[in-house]
Amino acid sequence: MKKINIYIIALLSMLAFGTLSAQNAYEGDLLFENIKAARQDNQLLMDVTINISGIELGKQHMIELTPMLRSSNQTRNLIFEPIMIVGTTRHKAIQRSINLGNYRFPVEPQQYIIKFKDETQRASVKLRVPYEEWMRDSELIFAEVVSGCADCDLGKAEHIAAAIAFGVPAPVKAEYELLYVTPDVEPVKNRDETHSAHLNYMVAKYDLIRNFQNNAAVLEEVDRIIRDVRNNSDLNVQSFTVTGYASPEGNYNSNMMLSQNRAYSFVNYLSRTHGISQNMIRVDWRGEDWEGLRRAVENSYIQDRDAILRIIDYTGNPETRKRQLKALSGGTTYRYLLNSLYPPLRRNDYTIAYTVRSFDLEEAKKMIRTRPHYLSLNEMFLVANTYPKGSREFKEIFDIAVKVFPDDPVANINAAAQDIEYEAYDSAINRLQGINQPEAWNNLGVAYARKGDYARAQEYLQLAADSGNRIAMANLNQLKASQPRR
Repeated sequence: MKKINIYIIALLSMLAFGTLSAQNAYEGDLLFENIKAARQDNQLLMDVTINISGIELGKQHMIELTPMLRSSNQTRNLIFEPIMIVGTTRHKAIQRSINLGNYRFPVEPQQYIIKFKDETQRASVKLRVPYEEWMRDSELIFAEVVSGCADCDLGKAEHIAAAIAFGVPAPVKAEYELLYVTPDVEPVKNRDETHSAHLNYMVAKYDLIRNFQNNAAVLEEVDRIIRDVRNNSDLNVQSFTVTGYASPEGNYNSNMMLSQNRAYSFVNYLSRTHGISQNMIRVDWRGEDWEGLRRAVENSYIQDRDAILRIIDYTGNPETRKRQLKALSGGTTYRYLLNSLYPPLRRNDYTIAYTVRSFDLEEAKKMIRTRPHYLSLNEMFLVANTYPKGSREFKEIFDIAVKVFPDDPVANINAAAQDIEYEAYDSAINRLQGINQPEAWNNLGVAYARKGDYARAQEYLQLAADSGNRIAMANLNQLKASQPRR
C-alpha cells in the first residue's frame, strides 16, 4: 500500500540565502526547516533541513520524497533524485544492493538514503542545478510516497509547508559605457591612388600604339584620371610611380626586360601627353606577375585550380613552374590560362601621390559619401558627431572611416563601439583584437559582457581600469555588482 503527499515548501529568492522555518505539513510529523535558496555562479543552490523526529516508521517501511522545482505559472518543472527515509531492515537490503552495484541512483546514493532512527533526527538536503530565468519565482515541492505498510494509504494531499515572504528584486542590470577615441588632427594629408592601364602590345614589342586593339579606350581613361587629379584645386600632386608587369609565359629574363620597356613607354606617354616632368615619375618593373596570377586562380573556378596553386606555392624556379602548368590536363588548363587569366597581368600600374587640403565641417559633410579618402579621420569624427549618437548616420560615418582606414586602431575602436551598440559583438571583437589601448580593452570588455562571457569581460575591463581609465573602472564595478555573490 502507498500513501502520497505533496509539499510545496519554498518560493525561491535569487539574491542571497533566505532562511525560514516551515510549519508542520505531514499530518503533524514532518517538518521542513532552514529553507535557503541562492544563485551563485549561474547555479541555483537550495538547502532544506527535514525534521523526521516525530514520525513513526516500521522496519520494512520507506518514505520516498521527490524534490521538484516548479515555475510560478506551472509550465516548467525540474525533478531531482528522491530522498529515501527507510526503516532499519529495509535500509540493510538497500545497502546490499548498493554494495553489489545494483542500486538505481547514479551518484553518491548514500546522500539520498536516510536510515530512520527512533530518536531526534534531522536530514540536510542540498540541491544544485544550472540556473535558468524561469526559476526566479519558482516553488520547491516535495512529493511523498510511503510504501511497505498495510495501513498507510492516506490518499493524496497538497500542503503549503512554507513560503518565503520577502520580495525578489530583479538582478542589477549593468549599463556599460563605450569609449570613442577622438582622432588626432592630420597636419599633412598625404594620399595616393593606384590605377591599372591594361594596354596591348604587339608580340615581344613595347611600342605603345594608341590605335592598337582597345588601347584608345584605355588611354582615354588614363587621360581622364590624370586630368581630374591635376585639375582638382583640393589636391597638390607630389609624384607618380609607374610599375610594369608581364604575364608568365615565355622566357623569364625577356619578360623582365619587356616589363621595363613597357613601363618606360607608358612614362613617355604621360610626359608627352600631359606635360608631366619625368623627374616627378618613378619607374619600376616586376617582370612576370606570379602573385597576380595566384590571386586570379584563387578567385576562379578553373580546372586544376588546386594543382595550379600548389605549383605556384611550392615550385621555386619559374621555368619549372611553366613546364608543370603546361602538363596539366593535357594542355587544356594552360590554354585557358593563356587566353583568360594571363592577358590582365600584362599591364602598367600607376600611382598618383598628392596632398589634400583641410576641409571645414560643412565641406566634410558634403564629401563624406563621395570622396571620403580626401578626409582625415579627425574630419570624419567631427562629421559623425553632428548626428545623434546611435543613429543610422552616426554608425554609417564610422563604417566609412574604417573602410578608408582599415588598419588604423582609432578607426577600428570607434567602428567596434558602433558594432556593440548594434549587438554585432563578434564583429567588434574581431576589430579590437591586437589593439593595445585602454579604449579597445574597455570596449572588448563590454562586448564580452553583453555576450555573457563575464570572465573575459572582467579580464579586459580590469586591464583598462589598471591603466587608469575611469570609465573602464566604472564598467568593471557594474559588472561585479551585476553578478551573483560568490
